[in-house]
Amino acid sequence: MRFVTDFHLSFLDGLVGQTLQSTFFEVLFWSSAYLIWVVLMARRLRTCFRKFAFWEYAKLRNGVLCGNGQDDTVLFTLIVVHHSIAGGLMLLGFFIGDATLFRHGYLCETGFEVADLIAMLLPLYPYRKYDGMKGDMKAAMVFHHTPGIALAFPIIQTKLYENENLQAIAVALLIGAALSLIFAQYVYSLDLQTQLKHATATLFCNVSFFVYCRWYVFPKHSFLLIEDVKNTPLGDTFLMKMLVAAGVVFSVFNVAITADLIPLTIRYVKRCVDGVTSLEIKPVPSSRDSMVIKSFKRGSYMGRRSSIVDLVLSPDDPNEAIPPFRRSLMANILMQMSSTLDDAMLSQERNYDSGILTETEVDGDSDLSDEDQAALDFTLTAMMVEKPKSD
Repeated sequence: MRFVTDFHLSFLDGLVGQTLQSTFFEVLFWSSAYLIWVVLMARRLRTCFRKFAFWEYAKLRNGVLCGNGQDDTVLFTLIVVHHSIAGGLMLLGFFIGDATLFRHGYLCETGFEVADLIAMLLPLYPYRKYDGMKGDMKAAMVFHHTPGIALAFPIIQTKLYENENLQAIAVALLIGAALSLIFAQYVYSLDLQTQLKHATATLFCNVSFFVYCRWYVFPKHSFLLIEDVKNTPLGDTFLMKMLVAAGVVFSVFNVAITADLIPLTIRYVKRCVDGVTSLEIKPVPSSRDSMVIKSFKRGSYMGRRSSIVDLVLSPDDPNEAIPPFRRSLMANILMQMSSTLDDAMLSQERNYDSGILTETEVDGDSDLSDEDQAALDFTLTAMMVEKPKSD
């Protein structure tokens, strides 16, 4: 990875230092890579996950970042991959004493944070209308990302990333977050009717590791880092104030997550004991799948009146999709109309606090039986196929 470390534009050398140029370039590189990754993979992951039993279990659960467990599962997978790369580089650099490797991991994480803000502004996944991201989480993400982004350039410029206490903080926060997401995904995959004790044990392990990272490693090494900086010329600079402010922001974020995790764990434990305690304290909002498509459970066929935009089936074989170059002009027009109808039919904003548009409401939104709906979709797609011209 020496290319990104040494990158600079010679005509800017007199205006911008090489270190600053290479830092900016690497953040831009990781941001672009992550944006491409999430845009390409979000939909593919859904297609893959629908084949597994846990997908139906996740739909019945309230999410953390997204309203529904299904949407959380997709987003968590994308974040875990990134956190594993960034955290893995940091962890390896920390243990072998390679500060340059840690630097790459730190800027990889910064790139993700920048990409997330860009996705929020455009908007791209996971901030599009029906991706499921909770409205209040947007503000939380801005609050969470700002310190890391603001500190990236001064930390690299002053080589503070070589400090072992800073490295310990970053590794604990990032690896801890990645493992927490993995634990949460695993709990989503369990059937709480038969695997409640298993889910409770997993959740307890998750909370324990979270508390260790956020309430032992983080405060301990934060105080040591402040002491280290005080004993250097950096102690009288603005960077010192930035480090203190960042510590406060991360502490507030830790309190917020803890305030959510601890009561959840207590509810699971009480449910194991009394068998009646409610695991969800508010209605579960509908998942994206429940809002946009409906499965007829006919092998690989997935469809809905308004989902023809996603799939055009052959009239001869309902399991065969027609490639785009064989579709007629009318088919493409109808597909775009179908997409517009989707937006019109689903124009209600989901209210996560009051539980508006829940799974029960979505599942009951059609007066047709599954068989009748399947026949209707099959007829419509057959009408959309361009018939071969006779010689």
